[in-house]
Amino acid sequence: DKENLLRDLRMETLAILRSVNSTILPFNFVPVAEKYEEAATDIQTKAASGTFSLDPLHNRIKELKARSEALNKAIEGMKGADNKKTSELNESLIMISRILTSTMYTYMGKYDQDPAYGIPPLSTIQGVISLANMDPESEQALFLRTKMIREMNKINHQLGMAISLIDKAIGTATG
Repeated sequence: DKENLLRDLRMETLAILRSVNSTILPFNFVPVAEKYEEAATDIQTKAASGTFSLDPLHNRIKELKARSEALNKAIEGMKGADNKKTSELNESLIMISRILTSTMYTYMGKYDQDPAYGIPPLSTIQGVISLANMDPESEQALFLRTKMIREMNKINHQLGMAISLIDKAIGTATG
């Protein structure tokens, strides 16, 4: 329907116009943290109880959400800030976004090519689900468990980097 398409294009154009004219980039990482929580909970639910714990990841995601909420509050108080301060904040926001997006939606890593579609969120730890169907003492299960621990540690590390950048952005916004 042409009318619906035109309406949608006008809405998207308005969103783009507001973004490019914003002094501070309109990032909100709270919904991103909620998507992380949803993905981690989905994986944990599909895995058999007790086969693998994603508790360290859940804890880091809660921290990400809390710090993102604090960042939003800090940004609200930045109306009329100088260009140096807003530029520094925007650089941090872009870096945070890159970390969170690549961690959530890539399997191969930053420098390899992932398929253009069909990658589930937090794809690097989807193997946790397979552990439920394996003999926990089998060599295959032990290797997969070790791999999943490493992958969860990588995600936690990336989330920790994002949280550090959020803290830096809060300091910029409030300092």
